[in-house]
Amino acid sequence: RREIGKSTLHTWYLIVGTVVTGEASSTRRWAVERRLAHMRALLHDPVKHELGNKYNHYFKDARFARHGGPCGTTARMRLWLAALSRAILAGAVPPA
Repeated sequence: RREIGKSTLHTWYLIVGTVVTGEASSTRRWAVERRLAHMRALLHDPVKHELGNKYNHYFKDARFARHGGPCGTTARMRLWLAALSRAILAGAVPPA
C-alpha cells in the first residue's frame, strides 16, 4: 500500500505473523505495517548482528531487500521472512 507523507511517497508493507506452540489454543496472530527502513533497522540488522558469521548459513538463498525498495522487494521480503522463521525454529535466533 502506498501512503503519502508530508513531502515524500513511501511504501508500507503489511507483515502478518502467526506463532504456534504445541497447543492450538495458544496460537497467536498479529499484523503490523512497516516501511522497508523499519524492517531493516528492527529485524534485519539485529538478526544479522546476532548470527554474526552464521548469517549466510541461514540466509544464503534469501537476501534482504535492496535499499530504495526497487521492483522485487516484496518477493525478497517474503523469502527473507521465511528464512527468519526457519532460523528461529532451528534455535539460531530468539523469537523476540
